[in-house]
Amino acid sequence: MNLADLNPEQLKAVQKLDGPVLVLAGAGTGKTRVITYRIANLIEHGVKPERILAVTFTNKAADEMKERVVQLCGWGGNGVWISTFHAFALKVLRTEYMKHSLPWDFTIFDEVDQKNLMKQVLKELELEDVIKPRAALYYIDIAKGNLIDSESAEIYSFFEMNFSEELVRIYKLYQKKLRENNAKDFGDLLLDLVILFREKREILEKYQNHFQYILVDEYQDTNYAQYIIIKELAKKHRNICVVGDDDQAIYSWRGANIQNIRNFEKDWKDCAVFHLERNYRSTQKILDVATALISNASRRWQKKLWTENQTGEDVVLGVFEKDIDEAKGIATEILQLVDFGYDFKEIAVFYRMNSQSRIFEEIFRRYQIPYKIVGGVGFYERKEIKDIISYLLTIINPKDNWHIKRVINVPPRGIGKKTLFQIERIAKEKNFSFYEALKFCVEKDVLPQKTTGKIDEFINLIEHWRDEINNMPGFEFVQKVLSESGYLEMLEMQETYEAKERIANLQEFVNAVRSHHEEKGEDLREFLYGIALISEKDLPHFDEEGVTLMTLHLCKGLEFRAVFITGLEEGVLPYSDSLYDVEELEEERRLCYVGITRAKEILRLSCSKTRRLWGRWVYNFPSRFLKETRLIE
Repeated sequence: MNLADLNPEQLKAVQKLDGPVLVLAGAGTGKTRVITYRIANLIEHGVKPERILAVTFTNKAADEMKERVVQLCGWGGNGVWISTFHAFALKVLRTEYMKHSLPWDFTIFDEVDQKNLMKQVLKELELEDVIKPRAALYYIDIAKGNLIDSESAEIYSFFEMNFSEELVRIYKLYQKKLRENNAKDFGDLLLDLVILFREKREILEKYQNHFQYILVDEYQDTNYAQYIIIKELAKKHRNICVVGDDDQAIYSWRGANIQNIRNFEKDWKDCAVFHLERNYRSTQKILDVATALISNASRRWQKKLWTENQTGEDVVLGVFEKDIDEAKGIATEILQLVDFGYDFKEIAVFYRMNSQSRIFEEIFRRYQIPYKIVGGVGFYERKEIKDIISYLLTIINPKDNWHIKRVINVPPRGIGKKTLFQIERIAKEKNFSFYEALKFCVEKDVLPQKTTGKIDEFINLIEHWRDEINNMPGFEFVQKVLSESGYLEMLEMQETYEAKERIANLQEFVNAVRSHHEEKGEDLREFLYGIALISEKDLPHFDEEGVTLMTLHLCKGLEFRAVFITGLEEGVLPYSDSLYDVEELEEERRLCYVGITRAKEILRLSCSKTRRLWGRWVYNFPSRFLKETRLIE
C-alpha cells in the first residue's frame, strides 16, 4: 500500500483510525478508495482483518471493495467482513439461531417467491381487488425497515392511507405464511437481527466486542433498521467510519433517511469530519453548474467540488417547442458526437420518469441510433402497456384468444383460473373462439350465477366499446377504455411510486396514439398494427454498445463522457408530486444534482415548452433548477 496515491483530503480520512469518523465524499471524489485504503491501513497497524466490518448496499459494491482490499493487502485482506447489510444479517442470524437451537435452516424468499406468497394472501383475504401484490410488499418492506413488525402497536398509525386496516390484515397473514414455510424475506433479515440483538443482549455484546472497527458505505442511503444495527454494533469500541454524501440522498421513497447522515455529529459527539472535494470525473464547468444547483439546498454539509481539469465545453441548455423536438435535437447531437469520435456506449440520456423513454426509443429507432434501457424494458414491453394493447386488440378482434385471456381478469373480476379452464374446455369441445365460449356460458347458464354475472359484465363492456370505437378520436377512446375497465382506478388506489409510474406510462401511450394520428394520419387500428410490426432488429434496446437510456434514480454511481438530462420542466423535474412538499422538492434537487455529476466531458440540459398529457398539449414552465444552475435568468 502506497499512501502517496492519496490526495491530502483522502490521506487525512485514511490516517484517522480511531474514534467516530464522518467522511463527506462529494460525487467523483474517490470514496471507495478511501474505504479500501482505510481498511488496508488498519491491517498495517496490526488490526486483525476479521475484526473489521465493512458494509455497503449492493453485491457489486461489496465485490469491488473485496477485490481492492486484496490488491492492497494480499490474501490477508480476505479475512475482513465485507458484505451487504442483508448478507451480514443473514450470516449472523444463521450462526446464532444454530447455536441457540432456533430454526436456522430458514429459506430466503426472493422477489418472485414473495410475490407468489402475497398473491395467496390477497386471495385468502379476498383483497385482490384492493391492492396489488407488489404494492402490498412495498408497504410491508417499508414497515420492516422502520422496525414495525406485524404485531407492533404502532402498525395502525404507520399505515396511514386509504386501506390501512386491510394492510394490517395482509401484513399479519403474510408473516404467518412466511413462518409456516420457515422462510424470511429481505426485510425480515434486518428486522429480525435487531430483534435478536434486543432480546439477547449477550449476542449483541459478542459482536460489539468482536468488531473493533466498522465502516459503512453510502451512509445517506441507510434506513432506520440499518442505522440501529450499525449504531448498536459500534457502541463498544466507537471506531465507526461512515462515508456518504447528503447531496446524493435520493432514495427516501424506499425507506432511506437522510437524517442518519445529518445527525451523525449528534450521535457521535467527538466525531472527526473530513470533506472530499477534489473531483476526478468531471470538468470544472460541469462542477460549477452542479455546485450552483445544490447550493440552493437547505441544511446540507457545505462542499465545493473542484478539479484540476479546468478545460472543457460549456454546459448547454436546449429549449425546444415540443417534446418530440427535444428528442430529435438530442438524437442529432448524439450523431454529431459519434462523428467526433465518441462511442454510442459513452453517451447517456437521463429522464425523471420511465414514461419519458417512449419518445426517445421511437426517435432513436428512426435515426438508427442503437440504445439500451437500463433497469427497465422497452416502452411497449411494459406490463401496463401490454395490458391496454390487449384490451384494444380484443375490442378490435374478439376472436383473438391470446389477448382476451390476458385481460379478462385485469383488473380482478372474480373470474379465476378454474373458471378459465372450464371456458377453454368448452371452446375446444364446441370449436368456439374463447369469446364465443364466454357468450355460450352466459346464454346456457353453464357456470355459477355469480361468475356468469361477472362474465356477462365483461362481454357487455367489450360490445359497448366495439360500438364506440369509431365514434371518437383514438386517444379519447383509449382513455375511455382505461377508465371504464377500472384499470386506471386500480392503479390509483395503490398509492405507490410504481403505480404512479405505470399511470404515467399509460398517459404516454395515449400521447403516442394522438401523435401518430397527427404525424402519420394513422387511426387506432393502424397504430396497433404498427407496434406489432416492430421486429427484433428494430429494437436496439438490446444493444449493449448503444446509448444508455435510464431514469435519474438509476444513474447513481455511474459515469459517461456525455450526458443529456431531459425534461427540465416544472411538474416533470421537479416531479409534480413534490412541488408542494419541501422535503420531496429538496430530494428532486439532489436527484438532478446526481444526474449532472455523472457527466465527465459534456453535459446538455434540455426542456420543452409543451408536452402531451393524456393526449392533449400542456404548456410547461422551465424547471426552477435551471434558474438555480444560472443557465437561465
